[in-house]
Amino acid sequence: MQKKFDYIDSDEQLIAFSREIASARWLAVDTEFMRERTYYAQLALVQIASDSACALIDVPALSRLEPLLDAFTRKDCLKIMHSASQDLEVLEQVLGAMPEPLFDTQIAASFLGEAEQIAYASLVRQRLGIQLEKDQTRTNWLQRPLSEAQLGYAEADVLYLHDLYQQLLQELEKIGRTDWVFDESRALAEKTQLAGDPELAWKRLQSLARLKPPQQHLARDLAVWRERRAQQRDLPREWVLKKQALMGIAQQQPRSLNQLRNIEGLTDRSIQGIGRLLIKVVEHARQPLSPSVLERELSAEQRGRVKTLMARLREIAEGVGIAPSLIANRSTIESLVLGERDLSLLQGWREEVAGRELLRMLEA
Repeated sequence: MQKKFDYIDSDEQLIAFSREIASARWLAVDTEFMRERTYYAQLALVQIASDSACALIDVPALSRLEPLLDAFTRKDCLKIMHSASQDLEVLEQVLGAMPEPLFDTQIAASFLGEAEQIAYASLVRQRLGIQLEKDQTRTNWLQRPLSEAQLGYAEADVLYLHDLYQQLLQELEKIGRTDWVFDESRALAEKTQLAGDPELAWKRLQSLARLKPPQQHLARDLAVWRERRAQQRDLPREWVLKKQALMGIAQQQPRSLNQLRNIEGLTDRSIQGIGRLLIKVVEHARQPLSPSVLERELSAEQRGRVKTLMARLREIAEGVGIAPSLIANRSTIESLVLGERDLSLLQGWREEVAGRELLRMLEA
């Protein structure tokens, strides 16, 4: 499939394009953005292809993107994307809505035995035999005018999505996994909507299980504080407080500016700027009214059960030809052993493939 894209850099052109795709049955969608120096992504370009049109939308040149809202949210228009989480985040940020229904070709490929994080260019090469140029991966998408190389790269990111979709869908239907992809794509969108909630920022800290409960509580509060400050100042969270420093504060629980100087990852300048605020977080760290969901106190017997269930999980995943992590990770298995039942492992296709059996093993 070859298209000649329209370059849209006026509100009038966007309105006309939105009318053109108003009855489209599918849209291939991608975005280009920058966020190296900001918390919120700076959307530079939205690429959209349908069966009759292809457009590169110059976002900084426009006053609004609302004309796209109807097509993006129409239930009878499928949105096809690849590795959509960051694109969904920035689109939700500027439109206040998620593109739905969604088919993520990376998710689809993973259910057909491809690498879990397979890149778009790799999938196009493997499935369609087309070699895409990758020289614009780290380009500055906010510069204007965009070069011919940038425009060609951006167009290619949507040009082959529908062809991939058709091929992947055909294979998925043969093995009965089409619903898996739509369920996972929907779950991805729901997860992305929660990504900016400061109260959930602690979930990004992957080292919490190694901390004692009081340290976990403080790490949680520091993560919440950092996320809020990053949002308020539109700065990358690592610019506000490095993860290394966050974990160090949680472990050492300093009570003075002098004690903060012992924390690796904190400079004198950062202590002068936010030191007193950090001490306040330490002093007012919340204690949970019920056992913390952060705590992972497994007995030797429970650790043995986790090991047994993980081994069986790997066997099940190998049997269906997908990565074990697509079904559940170790943290989920630990939660199962600790008595939690409101888990993705016990819902939908995961319950059918593995969850029901693992639960029976646990309760036997």
